[in-house]
Amino acid sequence: MFGTMSFLLNSRFVGRYISLLLLVCCVAATVFLLYRPASAPAVPPPELPWLGTSGDAACRLPPLPLNPPELQPLFHHVPPLVCDPAPAWVTVHGSYVNISATARRAHGRVTCQFTDLLLKDDMWAVQGFRSNSEEGYTLKESDFVSVSCTAEDGETWDNIVAGIRKNAAPHALPLSDLPKDHLPVNVLIWGFDSLSRNTFMRKLPRTYAFLRDELHATVLRGYNIVGDGTPQALIPILTGRTERELPDTRRRTWGSQMVNVYPFLWKDFQSDGYVTAFNEDQPDIGTFQYRLRGFNPQPTTHYMRIFFLAASRTYGNNVPYCLRDTPRHKVMSDFVENMYEAYPDRAKFIFSFHCELSHDDINQIEVADADMEAFLQRMKSKGHLDNTVLIVMADHGHRFTAVRSTQQGKLEERLPFFSWTFPTWVRQRYPNVIAALEENVERLTTPFDQYQTLSHLRHWPDGPPPDPSNRAVSLLVPGTAARGCAAAGVEAHWCACLRWLPVSINDSSVVAAARAFEEYVLAEQEREAPGACAPLAVLTVERAELLAPQQDVLRFVSSKDADGFVPDLSGSSVTEQTLQLRLLAAPADRTFEVTVVVEGGGTVRVRHEDISRLDRYGRQARCVEQRMDHMRKLCYCRAEPVEAGLAAPAERRSDILPHDEQAQV
Repeated sequence: MFGTMSFLLNSRFVGRYISLLLLVCCVAATVFLLYRPASAPAVPPPELPWLGTSGDAACRLPPLPLNPPELQPLFHHVPPLVCDPAPAWVTVHGSYVNISATARRAHGRVTCQFTDLLLKDDMWAVQGFRSNSEEGYTLKESDFVSVSCTAEDGETWDNIVAGIRKNAAPHALPLSDLPKDHLPVNVLIWGFDSLSRNTFMRKLPRTYAFLRDELHATVLRGYNIVGDGTPQALIPILTGRTERELPDTRRRTWGSQMVNVYPFLWKDFQSDGYVTAFNEDQPDIGTFQYRLRGFNPQPTTHYMRIFFLAASRTYGNNVPYCLRDTPRHKVMSDFVENMYEAYPDRAKFIFSFHCELSHDDINQIEVADADMEAFLQRMKSKGHLDNTVLIVMADHGHRFTAVRSTQQGKLEERLPFFSWTFPTWVRQRYPNVIAALEENVERLTTPFDQYQTLSHLRHWPDGPPPDPSNRAVSLLVPGTAARGCAAAGVEAHWCACLRWLPVSINDSSVVAAARAFEEYVLAEQEREAPGACAPLAVLTVERAELLAPQQDVLRFVSSKDADGFVPDLSGSSVTEQTLQLRLLAAPADRTFEVTVVVEGGGTVRVRHEDISRLDRYGRQARCVEQRMDHMRKLCYCRAEPVEAGLAAPAERRSDILPHDEQAQV
């Protein structure tokens, strides 16, 4: 023993011994890499810089080409929208509805009846004051009137029109009189339903070019959703929280509250001296009304839901997507312009969200491109954007179309369009703040961050108080480190920057995950709606992927040195696997995507919020959609519901008017 030690310590042999030892280690490592079992998925090596300040891997955005071959057949051009060629008999200028000279010349003397439209609650628009005139009508009690005209030659004309009523916001302050720590700007947010960043560029190329080249907008390439559907996109932007973190406002829950209880950002701006507006079309599927209880009273000074509740009843008498001679999307942009004319020097917070063209179709939104470009051009040429922070955005990518069934479409759903545009004077006066925004273009950002950034405008220039949850950052604060999904509050199911590796659909863990999903749905059906839903049966697994986190992140314990340069990677490695499956299920060949966790012992965890329905389900869940909206994606109703208490409800009536004591519009 002592002789061996003497030999090793002999300086003449130390060098040879170390060389031999290194050679053996290299050979062993090579053999392991070449002959390891093929079933073990490769874990991608870490790429520097690989850590955000939170300790999880900083997001690396997936490369998403604009026109990949798999998506090209799904997109096509649509013909321009051609509305009624007959000119309107009335025009709106601010708060005045004028009978046009063109109508008088064409038809002789014209008499019109003007009827105010008022909001009884979020589901009912009712008639108010009524007046007859041969000249016009001044909006006083409502922004919206029903107009019915009769001409001397016997011709008639009617429509629902929108303007800005007088003296609606006596509290509104000039921008120059806002609180000292407030950036003196208007806030204008224009949102589209179901447009990924790529689809926005594909279908609205003129609008995108104007934003980029003329307005110098900052487009966030890593903007990532944090939940399923429009409420889970807009609620965090407007409140900084998720729906689950707020008081219960669901229709199906006994004792739930109206959505007014939410701490909406527009409340803060209104208390600062802003006039506010929230505009959304398609009242039958409203963001805060379809599942939630809606508002009562109306949430903002100006509120276009009243208009669309009444106007939607007339759609059958109009060219599709039109209201008389005007495209319906243009009605909303005209309303925004009217607000700027009515409040030229007053602070404004306006959120307009357009759904109709893009909610159910990936191509139809193209008809709004020229109008949207022209709207932005007018806003710029009139000087309205000189003191306005403009956000153009979408809630998420397409969820129910063939695009979503592709690998890229799945990622695009999670990466909607989001852009910020600041006035030139802000960019020049605060270059460090704008540089901070530009630093975040290629980073992961979320709706939580947009809330924090909007709040920054009220705490200028230093920024708002830190987010209590520590998941949100203002994009205007210099020096913010890049983050991964865990630090940013994005769950694995929605994270577009996670690395997924394909797994055989015959893998035992995939089979177990599919079986667990089926069992979970059957149990939920029996627990929530016994007898109402046809039993779900998985037909096939179409695709399976394994989340491949960076191994060093899982093994990281702490730093070995005082400077934090050398990591201690002595921790344990993977103790559970995250799988994502796309499944086809009976009845009706429904397509689902589910993210599950497979624990080390083989137990599979399935969560309701990690299940997505990829195909449109329409009225398949009619027997539960009113009382158990959370079951809509899981339930295919039997032809005749078994339990009387679960009988299919009557058609939704959120877009029709009362027939009793109130007059019809």
